[in-house]
Amino acid sequence: MKRPHMSIGRGSNMFSTLIGLAVMASASQDMQLDTTTRRVQSSRHTQLSTTYSGTIEATHGVSFQLENTADSSIILSGLGLNVRTSPTTMGAGMVAGDEGPCRVKVYTRSIDGEYGLALDTSGVTCMGPEEETLISDDMFLRYYQEVNNSRELSEGEERKMQDEWNPLVIGAGSIMEVYVVVLPVEGDASGIQPILLSSIGSTEGSLYTSDSMLSLYEGSSVTNGYLVDAAANGGSVTDIPSEIKPTIFNGAVYYDRLPASLSVTDYYKNLEYSLQSGPSTLGYLGCDTELGTGYLDSIGSYGVMFDVISLVDQGSDDEVAPMTKYAEIYGMDLYIRNMVETSFEVYVRSNGGSDYTSYYEQSGQTSINENWTLIAKGSVVGMGPDVGTPIPAEAWLKNLVLKPGDSTGFYVTVLDEPHLRYRKSDLAEGAIFAEDGNLAIGVGRSWGQYPLAGDGSDTFFANREFSGAFRYHAHEGICQTPPPTPAVTTLAPVAPPDGLCSGSTSLKSTFQDGTGSFGALFDVVGKVSEVTLRGIDLNIDWNDSDSADVTVYAKKGTWFGFQNDKDSWPHVLVNTTIYKPADFPNRDVTGPYISIEHKMRSAIIPDWAFTPLTIKGGETWAFYVLTSVPDLRYTMGTTIGEVFASSPEIDILQGAGAADFPAFGSGLPEYGNVEYTFYAPRVFNGNLRYDYFAECPSEAPSISIPPTPTPIVKTSVTYMFYVEHGPSIVASDVPQDMERGVRTVLDAFLVDKKNDLHELVLDDGFYISDISAGVVPPADLGYLCVPTPPNLCTPIGVEVESSHLATASTEQVAYYLYRQASILPSLINVNGYKIVYVGKNAVETNNEITLSGVPGREMGDSEQEFFAKALQEFLNSQVTVDPTDEDALKIVAVSVNGQVIESKTTIARDGQRRLQSSNRINVQVKGQYRPPPEIDFGAIVEDSINSDPDRMARELKSPRPELQGTAGEVSITSDYFQEADVIGSKEIKTFPTTIILEDTTNPRKGTLNMMAGVVGALIMGLAAAFFLRPHRRAAMFGSKQNYDAQLHTQLVDREQGFVDEKVVYRDQYQDNGYQY
Repeated sequence: MKRPHMSIGRGSNMFSTLIGLAVMASASQDMQLDTTTRRVQSSRHTQLSTTYSGTIEATHGVSFQLENTADSSIILSGLGLNVRTSPTTMGAGMVAGDEGPCRVKVYTRSIDGEYGLALDTSGVTCMGPEEETLISDDMFLRYYQEVNNSRELSEGEERKMQDEWNPLVIGAGSIMEVYVVVLPVEGDASGIQPILLSSIGSTEGSLYTSDSMLSLYEGSSVTNGYLVDAAANGGSVTDIPSEIKPTIFNGAVYYDRLPASLSVTDYYKNLEYSLQSGPSTLGYLGCDTELGTGYLDSIGSYGVMFDVISLVDQGSDDEVAPMTKYAEIYGMDLYIRNMVETSFEVYVRSNGGSDYTSYYEQSGQTSINENWTLIAKGSVVGMGPDVGTPIPAEAWLKNLVLKPGDSTGFYVTVLDEPHLRYRKSDLAEGAIFAEDGNLAIGVGRSWGQYPLAGDGSDTFFANREFSGAFRYHAHEGICQTPPPTPAVTTLAPVAPPDGLCSGSTSLKSTFQDGTGSFGALFDVVGKVSEVTLRGIDLNIDWNDSDSADVTVYAKKGTWFGFQNDKDSWPHVLVNTTIYKPADFPNRDVTGPYISIEHKMRSAIIPDWAFTPLTIKGGETWAFYVLTSVPDLRYTMGTTIGEVFASSPEIDILQGAGAADFPAFGSGLPEYGNVEYTFYAPRVFNGNLRYDYFAECPSEAPSISIPPTPTPIVKTSVTYMFYVEHGPSIVASDVPQDMERGVRTVLDAFLVDKKNDLHELVLDDGFYISDISAGVVPPADLGYLCVPTPPNLCTPIGVEVESSHLATASTEQVAYYLYRQASILPSLINVNGYKIVYVGKNAVETNNEITLSGVPGREMGDSEQEFFAKALQEFLNSQVTVDPTDEDALKIVAVSVNGQVIESKTTIARDGQRRLQSSNRINVQVKGQYRPPPEIDFGAIVEDSINSDPDRMARELKSPRPELQGTAGEVSITSDYFQEADVIGSKEIKTFPTTIILEDTTNPRKGTLNMMAGVVGALIMGLAAAFFLRPHRRAAMFGSKQNYDAQLHTQLVDREQGFVDEKVVYRDQYQDNGYQY
């Protein structure tokens, strides 16, 4: 059996998705319809095929039914037929089955309606049996144009009537009966008599084949008389039609979806445009271009939703095919900052139908399978920081066409780990933040999990900006010359050029201030091959407000003479809002003086809010820093343009102060016709952070092996809070406020020399890489919170991700981060909030452990290391009841702080007097756990050792396998613990230092001191008695020997809806709880 000449697939993504049309060349060219060559149907139509193997001759046509099962209308755009030529009427030299011209007429009707002529064309070439005889889309187009030349129907009326008057349109859910007749061409000398072929069916009216939009049913073959127009088709009106039933139509039906927004007139305009000839990358005239949003990121997780909007105006030009103004998205870049393999999916919002819509409709938004269409799926390896990761062509499943005015929701998600990066936005959700004149991208929302549950429990975070790019084909009506690449770009890290070395540093001008206003202007000169500015810190004294909008403009060349010329400042490096640090001094309390340390961290612009700028060697760049409040500080200068601060890489020059806001409004009516004032010379107060390439320093040759780089590791902790707030505050705003508040406080800790985190910065390269907050289920917190009416209570989780060198363990870093938790609520400054911390806490204690039977010397370094590790493992084995409980008490570090060696004579078991040494070892033990209940950590450590000292001694003499890596070195080189016994442990109590002023004139001083001592002893006794209550001890501390004791600590019943009157501990014995 021969196959048809055309084996056309289901059609391209563009046509099956949107309108079913192709653009092949310019509409300005005249369409040339060749009626002598074989037709080739566009592969961009959707095809529903049957078979070409039939032998039943339908001399007077075939009839069959089509049912539209889609949610929108469809329109027939072509037919494939199985035709043979009658050998009895062949001309001279003709052979049965030869190709030849024929005439095809197509009639359609609705059920119980009357047939109407839908097509009459003589331009068909009959191909013979088992070959496709194609009635192509250009024939349907020409017939439509001929019939409708005299019609004067407006577009609005036409849209209302398209299903009624156009015989090729099948309405949604409707059934159309199709009757096809094939006739010889009038006047053709070949004498060919074409005959339609069909196949025997099974059951009359039964379904034969279908796809997602169209169903084709078995019909009939007419062998005598015509069902309609008998005389016009060469028959007699007296002939009674004879039908063979059931038969199967042989051939194919080609069709396109016809959305309500597309009229039949516009459909045929687009079809005419698509049939022109001409080259193009995607088969359409126009240009390929890209819309990117940049690769600045401030946060990341699994997925982000947003809209892509067409900014193109449809216009009212009836002569222009609407398709000339379409944009077809055919690729994307994602921002995967980690260089790891990541699986991804990209969807567009369809609500279960064929039309695309905005993501923002809340109903069904997270029901991905039901309401979204997958257009890309696969895996990529992240390209690293500051660059996009392209979606491979083979992973792109479906192109997306945007018509003028369309708004289509995108959902971009990764599957395995939260590697997708994006950024927070100061704009409202739905606002446009990136556009190129054709397309725009709106602010959306992110999701912290995959997959989405779709049951209303999914938590989103707004407002978020997608970081990435869209590649699309702009059709010729909207194809624009691509704008030049701006000088300010997000730069990918690259290897230094040959002969150059790279580095990162900063240059501070001064923070001495002396005066100030709204803004400062200054120049920076590059002195090495290349400098890339990465960040800026300002000096703001926070007199007028607790927040400030900050904008930093840049231009190549000096600022002088251009301070009022907006067009001369094309680059915006910063456009964000910052807030007063939580620890910034309160002048009403501390007085007017602000320390230099506080000034230096008064306004640190986050890296994510700064667009990097590259300065080449010898270049001068000007900067205009402007704040929305007159609190920006600077210093009196001496000479404009004179170098004030210098490093080997850049110079900061003296400039000017700006006394007005906003920028570039001097003399403008909308700003009150005020002439702006600038004070000069002034010195910018601040700090510039930058990377650089410079000539490598000359060195003598060295054969030393370079040190192995210390790897970077990440540590994450989660702070849990209850936030009580007024009913006017939207719950979705609380995470953003808490996220900002925690970041502000932690940023201050990083530069506070008295804080543990500052030591991590200096010693271990510690920094906060990401902070994200979200609403969490109340049951996850273990507490109930019922606020004072009418206030609301929102449970918040704030995840803090940090990066640091492997010189600090993740346990150590987590400990120091949790150590800050208890003071966070008092430092987070948000008006109207009452904040209570209810998450993990860091605990520590100092204990003295006495070992006997040890050599008469202190432990060496390796012995101390082993002892600390062994003690940590021993304590964890004692306090751990359920290893899977993340909230349970965990010992994270043990360190030896001191040793005292004592020698004494003892009588051993054999009666011999021996000189035995002991070592009183001062250890610091650090742990973390999540209340309730509250615990006495020092007592727990003391009792853990004292309850089983023999076991601890065995651990020191014969360590468990997990300690072999550490113990191996000690056991081989030292016998320090081989004869050791653990005598016991005691907590070293620390009390706050109290200064008592001696009053020698007070004769009752001794009596008062004695009374104070008695009261103190009584308090200590009561505390000890309380601690030793059995059920209380069980609630605080359990062991494997008494697991049932943990039943005293109960989880909140999740079914009760959290209606208690207090914030209540899970511990049933803490019946009062606490209230705020």
